[in-house]
Amino acid sequence: MIKKITTITLLLGTFHYSFSQINKNDSTEKLYVRFNFLGLLDLSDENLSIGMEYRFRPKWSTGSDIAWIFNSSYLSTQSNSANGFMVRPFIRYYPSKNKNGFFEAELHYKFVSYKIQDWLGHDPVNGIPSYEEFTTFHYNKNVLDIHIKRGTQLSLTKDHRLRMEFIYGLGLRWKWQRVKNGIYNLSGYLGTIYDPEVKTLVIPATIRLLYKIK
Repeated sequence: MIKKITTITLLLGTFHYSFSQINKNDSTEKLYVRFNFLGLLDLSDENLSIGMEYRFRPKWSTGSDIAWIFNSSYLSTQSNSANGFMVRPFIRYYPSKNKNGFFEAELHYKFVSYKIQDWLGHDPVNGIPSYEEFTTFHYNKNVLDIHIKRGTQLSLTKDHRLRMEFIYGLGLRWKWQRVKNGIYNLSGYLGTIYDPEVKTLVIPATIRLLYKIK
C-alpha cells in the first residue's frame, strides 16, 4: 500500500505543478480546502475525505481529494475489519467567473483491503481449488472510475469564503477484487457485485463544503 500511495502522491504533485505554472502571476488565483462529509455516511466504504482546489485561471481550477477508508459494510458478514484509501484528482471549468456553475472531469481510484477469517482455497485446477484452509487473509479491492460531472456552489457566508457545492454526473467503473494467494469466490451474492472483475456505469453525486484560504 505504501508504494501505491507514494506513486499516486508523486503523480498528483506533478499534475498540480504543471497547471499551476500556466499562469502563476494571475491575480485571480484562489485556493480552497474541501471536506466531503458524506464520506462518513458511505454505505459501502466509510471514509474521511479532505482535499484542495486551486483556481489557476478565472475559469479553470484543478486539485484532488484524498480519503482514508476506516470501516466498510461491503463484506460485513465476512470481514472483521477494512482499511484503505481513495484519491480523486480533477480538473474543473467554470463557464462564467461570475457564476457558480461548473463542469468537472475526475479520475477516481480506490483501494480497500478487507481482513477475513474463513475457508480459503489453494492450488486451483481448472478454477477449482485442490484443498481449502481455514485461515485469516486479506481480500483486496481496486476500483478505477472516470467521471464527467456538473455542479453548482452556494455561498454560506457574506464574504463568500465558506461554500457548499452540489455535484452529480456519469461515469465508467472498472473494479478488480481478489485474494492475492488463494481463491475466495463470492460470485453469486448480490448478482455480479463480487465478481473478480466488474465493469459498470456509475452515477456519482455528492455534497461538499469548501473554505477559501487564499
